[in-house]
Amino acid sequence: MKKEILIIGEEARIIHESLRNIDWFRKNFELISKEHPGEFIFILNQEIVFSTSSGKELKDKMEEYRKQGKIREMHITYIRKPGEIWVLDLQAV
Repeated sequence: MKKEILIIGEEARIIHESLRNIDWFRKNFELISKEHPGEFIFILNQEIVFSTSSGKELKDKMEEYRKQGKIREMHITYIRKPGEIWVLDLQAV
């Protein structure tokens, strides 16, 4: 049996904005991947508001947006460089 969950108020707004940012990212992925290879990007209100290849800048900016209460509705992702491969070492986790 399928269960439905009703979400209202601020939580609904945050989820809605987050999904809109993800949808915008998917629609614009080809252009974004050409303009931001090797960078973390922050998407808010269907636009890139910050990008960096620096781990320190990434951490600092995430903290800044968290304090502003915007981090939950943002889409933050890493754009791989062409040919870049990531390997997950599960033994290190």
